[in-house]
Amino acid sequence: MIFTSRVFQVTAFRSVPIDLLGRITAVVGSGDASPIPTEGNLINQGDITSISVAAYVNGRQISTTKTPSASSIIFNTLQTGGIWGLIDQGGNAKYKVPSDLLDTESATVRIVILFRMTDGSDAPWIVDVAIEQQVPLS
Repeated sequence: MIFTSRVFQVTAFRSVPIDLLGRITAVVGSGDASPIPTEGNLINQGDITSISVAAYVNGRQISTTKTPSASSIIFNTLQTGGIWGLIDQGGNAKYKVPSDLLDTESATVRIVILFRMTDGSDAPWIVDVAIEQQVPLS
């Protein structure tokens, strides 16, 4: 499978879930135009036939593939208030990376969230997570 996407970078503690926020667009997206014109249209829940989430270390998958629903990740309208202000001009996707995808002694985990679109194309969301091995004190 070959696809292109900007690779985002975040830091997380080992085995501690994190929330990812993003703006997902696609050529076949039926949503409103992205606030960044070169990105195309936002995807809506109805544009997606399936979602797969996998974690990789050095190109090797390290856990079972997750298959969340479109409604659990994608918002059909651009979100701009509150925490969404962290994304320049807002976002339409939120995913909580479960702890088992971050349970590794490796320094980096690549999270690949692949949206299968109704036309059969894929819209990837790729995030490299720098893993801090020291878990914070409670």
